[in-house]
Amino acid sequence: MPFHVFKPVSRGKESKFYSGRFTLPDWSRPRVLSLGLTQKDIAEERARAMDIDFQREAAGMPPLQSSRKASKAPLLPHLAAFLVHVEAKGRAVATVRVYRVVLGQLLKRCKWITGADVTAQSFEVWRATVSPKYANNALGYGNTFLTWLVKSRVLACNPLAAVQKIKIRETRGVRYVPTVEQLRKLLETAPQHRSTVYLFAMLTGLRRHELNGVTVGDLNLDPTRPTLRCPGSISKNGETTENDLHRDVAAALRVYIPENSQPFEWVFRNRVPNIKTFRRDLVAAGIPYRDEYGRRFDFHALRATFCTLLNSSGVAPRVAMGLMRHGEISLTMKTYNDNSHLRTVEALASLPSLVSPKMHDQKPCKTGVFSGQNGSFIVADGHLIDSANHSVSVSSCHSPAIRDSPEGEGKMVGLVRPEM
Repeated sequence: MPFHVFKPVSRGKESKFYSGRFTLPDWSRPRVLSLGLTQKDIAEERARAMDIDFQREAAGMPPLQSSRKASKAPLLPHLAAFLVHVEAKGRAVATVRVYRVVLGQLLKRCKWITGADVTAQSFEVWRATVSPKYANNALGYGNTFLTWLVKSRVLACNPLAAVQKIKIRETRGVRYVPTVEQLRKLLETAPQHRSTVYLFAMLTGLRRHELNGVTVGDLNLDPTRPTLRCPGSISKNGETTENDLHRDVAAALRVYIPENSQPFEWVFRNRVPNIKTFRRDLVAAGIPYRDEYGRRFDFHALRATFCTLLNSSGVAPRVAMGLMRHGEISLTMKTYNDNSHLRTVEALASLPSLVSPKMHDQKPCKTGVFSGQNGSFIVADGHLIDSANHSVSVSSCHSPAIRDSPEGEGKMVGLVRPEM
């Protein structure tokens, strides 16, 4: 037994309170601690709980009793410490802001005052009031925060660990990409200052907040090889990248940007159209905001437009992934690609023909006899005829798919599949 409950004796006098002697293999000597109880059965229960905590602590796990005490402390100070931890790891400013907003809403809406208030049931009740996508995102942020609390020995376990994400229907939140003719129509009908923004988004794939952060110094409009530098301060993944610019974009920007602009000046700040203006331009161009399948074409779909144009033009997947600044190839080939623009007709036409000319010269057999449990039937010109009152000659069928029966001449047992 790793622990022993007893009443210590000092100077020949037995104490009225029980103590516990605890022993673990990693300890150099046993530990004797006062339990502060006078009843032996209750003292043994406390000693057993303390022994479990000692073993958990030796295994690198948070003690249960200390976790219970910590779980009664307010969560807001822990949330502030967590945000400092996330920021210290080098996460983007926008990511830290999202953590602050979403986790703050979780604590408020689910009424999580202390760690003891965090339950899976309270979260599931709350997520029924929001959209499935937001609920799934909040579940991810909440799991990250609670896992950090477990590692910090504030909580003994993550109450949301067993909560599953909501399965979102395939058509929910799916975007589509218009045809090239429709995109040209949008650029023609929209005012020039908005048309330049649309063209830039279509052929660079920058997000709305990234567009607002582009400065004149990030652009190199040299006609020989124009480039765009996307600094890590505005990119979603926090990495600085430099990609080539399409010649149409460079030509439009040379007209759009004033000649006396300074390198630190914003290019599109406060000029990116909001959703109402964008939808008004879609109506003028005859482009539906939602297609017949319920997919939408919003401003972020311009990023999907860039990805789809790259894939449908035959650009190598790794090159398209680099231009889209994706960290995973699945985002380039699946998430941001509209499969309706795949060149399937050309792909099928490039396959070799597997049919020889002789196969086209074969005549179909229109007569035969099929045997079964209910008797034999004759197939003549596409009709079934009872063979009890009719007969048919084998020689009248010239198809190689019919063979004679070994039991007798003139009797047919069915069709034989030709050898491939």
